[in-house]
Amino acid sequence: MTDKELEKHISEAAYQPADHPWFTRKVVNQLPRRRVSRASKVMTVTYALAALAVIGGWIIMILKTDFSSLAGLLSMVAMSAITVAVFLKAALR
Repeated sequence: MTDKELEKHISEAAYQPADHPWFTRKVVNQLPRRRVSRASKVMTVTYALAALAVIGGWIIMILKTDFSSLAGLLSMVAMSAITVAVFLKAALR
């Protein structure tokens, strides 16, 4: 099926409103866009607060970690990598 045939098929199968003197495609195109839902705003704020908490935890962990030992350095790197992976997985859902 070519692009022209597909376009023709879609335009023929599309919903056609009843003839009405006040209705035009221009009116439909002028309608306001959908607003962002409250749930998505709450999720964004929650992610931001969680990110701030994690950054604060990292700062505390850096200040308390003894970097003279390899175990302290590896534990901080591992914790940071796990946290970043969890946030990326949640953000890219």
